[in-house]
Amino acid sequence: MRRASIRGFTVIELMLFLGITSVLFIGLMVGVNSNINQQRYRESVFNLSTDLQDQYNEVDNTRNERDENWRCVDGNVAEDSTSGEARGTSECVLLGRAVEIYEDGTKIRTLSVIGVEPSDPDESSDIGVLNEHNPKLSTFSETDDYLDWGVSLKGEDNRPSTLSMLILRSPASGLLRVFASENPLPSDLSTMINAASTNDVSVCIDGDRGTLPRYSLAVNPSIAGPDGIVVQEGLDGEGNLVC
Repeated sequence: MRRASIRGFTVIELMLFLGITSVLFIGLMVGVNSNINQQRYRESVFNLSTDLQDQYNEVDNTRNERDENWRCVDGNVAEDSTSGEARGTSECVLLGRAVEIYEDGTKIRTLSVIGVEPSDPDESSDIGVLNEHNPKLSTFSETDDYLDWGVSLKGEDNRPSTLSMLILRSPASGLLRVFASENPLPSDLSTMINAASTNDVSVCIDGDRGTLPRYSLAVNPSIAGPDGIVVQEGLDGEGNLVC
């Protein structure tokens, strides 16, 4: 009786099998990694948008987070555990919030803006009244963190960009006023509280996005609410700022 011959794989066949399998596996992993990068990029863009929109809500729903270990002197709030002031008893007025995206467009900083009630305020304009309050940055509710997943802001020339915003409530009218700039927050906030800073500001958001188009983020100061923050794809055709 003849035995059936059992033939195994040759070394060449085995090497071909392993080679093809490896190529397919690498291709699969590249695709998975690309999808992960795209999801992270998209998530970071909309997280940034949400962070900026939240600042409007912070101003609409003002919270005084200062405790009795802080003291207001000449419009400056400083920590002083020996002679602090109870909340609501200082001369300082909480005007709103400030946002700054800095350090080559990779970090976001948010903090409060305070001022001092003038003795004879000129209530003819919100901008005038805000400046008369001598607005200053206060660190008692400051947050400072890197943007998610390594994204950064870029300008039209693809260089690192900055973005700063002031979201303030006018003591005269009670309305929100928004001021935006592609420059860092100035040491003298009154230089930013003017009509020129009520123009739209747009920046590109760069990052490892795979095949996704690069998004842009626009601040429209004329819209005194979260809808003033708009995320869109690049812009072009008369919209300018092609990312």
